[in-house]
Amino acid sequence: MKRILIIVLVVLAGAACLLFHIISRTEIPHNQLIGNWRTKTQAFTLSPANGHFYTLVLGVAKIEPYAKPPVLDGHILIRKGQTAILEFGISSTNATPCNWLVHESECRAGYILTNKDLDAFLKPNETYSVELSSEAAVPEGLSLWLCCLQYFFDARRTK
Repeated sequence: MKRILIIVLVVLAGAACLLFHIISRTEIPHNQLIGNWRTKTQAFTLSPANGHFYTLVLGVAKIEPYAKPPVLDGHILIRKGQTAILEFGISSTNATPCNWLVHESECRAGYILTNKDLDAFLKPNETYSVELSSEAAVPEGLSLWLCCLQYFFDARRTK
């Protein structure tokens, strides 16, 4: 009887360790508001949360989900201190619709602006300057978001 109890305890301990490992590696989406884009040129400060697969997403407040995005052509420049680490053009014609921001109260739709992995450029908890510029007037109700995936325990620390 004692031997069976020991075997049961070992099996339960192993199952608990396996469950802990699975939970700790569960990926949870995280959306971080960088700022509301209101003028032709605007700068924000960004300190990415712990995570991976960083992506910049344009949030739109006054639009039906999956509708065509508002017309927008411009540039994004990301600096670390005085050093430019990434610069790229953005265009509503190249933006990919997504549903990543539907749970954010300010957004009705989202559009992925980056088609590259920003993990090589952005490090968690470091401070960056994000400079936005638009060729024309910025449509009303736009916001810029940094979206990423976090592991379960990183997500608990972020809240």
